[in-house]
Amino acid sequence: MLPSQTPGGVPMPRGPVVSTFHEVLPVVATGLGLSPLNEHSLRYHPHPGIVLLPVHDAPVTEWVMVWRKDGVSPRAQDLVEMATQLGPRAFR
Repeated sequence: MLPSQTPGGVPMPRGPVVSTFHEVLPVVATGLGLSPLNEHSLRYHPHPGIVLLPVHDAPVTEWVMVWRKDGVSPRAQDLVEMATQLGPRAFR
């Protein structure tokens, strides 16, 4: 998702290392880095000082459902079945 160099071969230095999504937001807000995010991120996780700039030529990202290897609860199974019936959806 983040190339190590530009198409012209110029290296792109890396910013601070973060481990979680919630660590990304303050790093970006303080100007210590930038990060690609899915469009809905700022709808559900708004943060002062962060602006979303669309990347029009980026590949479309896909989301999948995951669950524990040892099984899924009946309630979660209902969600999986509903999502399977509905099929892929465009996020708006």
